[in-house]
Amino acid sequence: MQSFQNQSNAMNPNQRAGTHVETLNINTAKPMTPLELENMMAMAVGG
Repeated sequence: MQSFQNQSNAMNPNQRAGTHVETLNINTAKPMTPLELENMMAMAVGG
């Protein structure tokens, strides 16, 4: 969970393009269930 917050706080598109930016956009668009958040974490970590 902590690593996810660190990525969100960095929020530098030039540093990490693609998945991470997408994840931030989806995350701010709507409240997330724990399951959705877990799936998103798996995607972000897995690349």
